[in-house]
Amino acid sequence: MPEDTRIGVDIGGTFTDFISIDEQTGTVRVVKTPSVPETPERSVGNALRESGVKEASRLSHGTTVVTNAILERAGAETALITTARFADILELDRQDRDDIYDLSYKRKQPLVPRYRCFGVEERIGPDGEVVTELDESAVTEIAAVLSAANIESVAVSFLHSYVNDEHERRAKELLDAELDIPVTTSSEVLPEFREYERTNTTVLNAYARPVAETYLDRLTSEIDAHSAVDEIVVMRSDGGVVPTTEAATLPVYLGVSGPAAGVTAATALAQQAGFSDIFTFDMGGTSADTSLVRNGTPEITKEGTIGEQAASIPMYDIRTIGAGGGSIAWVDDGGLLKVGPRSAGADPGPACYGHGGTEPTVTDANVVLGLINPDANFGGSIDLSKEAAEDALAPLAAKLDCSVLEAAQAVYDIVNMNMVESARVLSVQQGIDPREFSFVSFGGAGPLHAAAVARELGTERVVVPPRPGILSAVGLVYSDVRRTASKTNISRLADTPAATLEQQFTDLEAAARSGIGVPESATVTRHTDLRFAGQAHEISVETPAELTAEDLDALADRFRARHDERYGFVMESDIEVVTCRVAVTVPGEKPTIQWEIDDVADAGTRDVYLDGHHHTATVLERQTLPPGYETTGPAIVEMEDSTAVVLPDQTLRIDDHYNMILEDTDE
Repeated sequence: MPEDTRIGVDIGGTFTDFISIDEQTGTVRVVKTPSVPETPERSVGNALRESGVKEASRLSHGTTVVTNAILERAGAETALITTARFADILELDRQDRDDIYDLSYKRKQPLVPRYRCFGVEERIGPDGEVVTELDESAVTEIAAVLSAANIESVAVSFLHSYVNDEHERRAKELLDAELDIPVTTSSEVLPEFREYERTNTTVLNAYARPVAETYLDRLTSEIDAHSAVDEIVVMRSDGGVVPTTEAATLPVYLGVSGPAAGVTAATALAQQAGFSDIFTFDMGGTSADTSLVRNGTPEITKEGTIGEQAASIPMYDIRTIGAGGGSIAWVDDGGLLKVGPRSAGADPGPACYGHGGTEPTVTDANVVLGLINPDANFGGSIDLSKEAAEDALAPLAAKLDCSVLEAAQAVYDIVNMNMVESARVLSVQQGIDPREFSFVSFGGAGPLHAAAVARELGTERVVVPPRPGILSAVGLVYSDVRRTASKTNISRLADTPAATLEQQFTDLEAAARSGIGVPESATVTRHTDLRFAGQAHEISVETPAELTAEDLDALADRFRARHDERYGFVMESDIEVVTCRVAVTVPGEKPTIQWEIDDVADAGTRDVYLDGHHHTATVLERQTLPPGYETTGPAIVEMEDSTAVVLPDQTLRIDDHYNMILEDTDE
């Protein structure tokens, strides 16, 4: 039998993070290796080889393959089959625009062009009744056209199939008989109302499915070549993991796979430290991800996107911006300094890496400011050059008519404000006071910026977990198997018997459990999407098991309270039940990590430039700081995978779980 070892592997834009934990001893092995964008599975194989881990009980993987396929429009040649006279659904979209004042705005292009969208005669009514039988011969004729056109994947989305999916199932049978390509139906991806969102989400799944299937096959082979692993699972966007077979069939659910792992770990470690209301802040090489966690539960959205594309799947409400260590600083035509979203990526990387990069990046600015040790070695293979960083920033400084040092400070300030605004969208715009939250920072670049971002946002404290640069990989190890199910059935809450709603939840729970042998001890959570009659959007409210009439009254009260919190008012209108949701989670053992502490070393100092002033900062080595250690800023805490900045007038302490806690001294 394999040893009791769990592995987490997260492939980022610049580095691939690997951690293995022996569940019996807590022994940790960590590898950080450059990512291989062209063949990402090789990054996993390289990390396994470097780690020397030959056996494991489970390997959990976070991937950006699906996201990249959609962002880069590099998915499969896909066709859409829908109800006759509704084949324009992707072109029509929602007839809104992201910025109503942008005169140059152009509507996003569908992933399936209009000439590959086909309509067939059929009609299911809104109550599930068959209005027009499916024209099976038309489906067969379309299959012949798709075969001749070398189509690689098909999406099927009929009207009202969320109520009755018999036509979709029959169409899939006919297509499977004629074609040797994946066929995805909307009823298996998203059995919910809203025609455009359901259809587009189904198209996204079909578009990414061949890419995901090929990648996961290669990944499995790569892992098998280096290690004997009992089980390989993949992180979904809602923080749960599923087997590779399910991940390959429903790849749209992997849209924010890697970032979701970071939220999972940050939530678990923050609760361990005694903080249940937090922002998670993950800043890596190419982007920064921010999310909100309340009462120990990450916020879930059903109105998320993958790139420009609407994806109505349950996912952590993660706001991603192009603000990473590799983000490039530039001056626009109006003379304003901008940072990102374009990134130097892993190759060539920031100028200070010495791999051929010449444009100024956030990492170059941090090196010039003294926040990153210019003598550091990144990822075990990259020797930094302060001179190269200064050379890259010099043209920018000339455009801004300032010194190189001042230009570096400006880059640092601009990228920080970009992240502050991202956090405000998740909090202030939702009626939530960010000052009541803690700021959990991770990623290779996160702790460099967290203190400044949190101070501007007004949060109470910053928490930097042990090994923040690999926290997403830690989250993969901590992750639980999770299955979800949902169904739309619109009715007035006052007219819906508790027993009827209870039966809907019971059926959904059975669907979520089917096929994977979920034990009875699994945790089941229920949510009901509610709205006031006449509204176009819903609020999801947690719902108790074994519903009674009193529970329905409490559900209505909870909905009104959430509506008031978010929008500042409630209505006298009837409340409608829209969609019921169930999540079945199989909690796994969370292995205890034994972080090693070296002997306390003498602290050094380094000149740093912050807020337009020179400071002599204490330089500390993270692995030498034991629980109970305290000091005051300015200070730089250097780690194997990251660097943390402690601002002037800020205290640093190490808690019993080896977290760094930063708090302003004037509180």
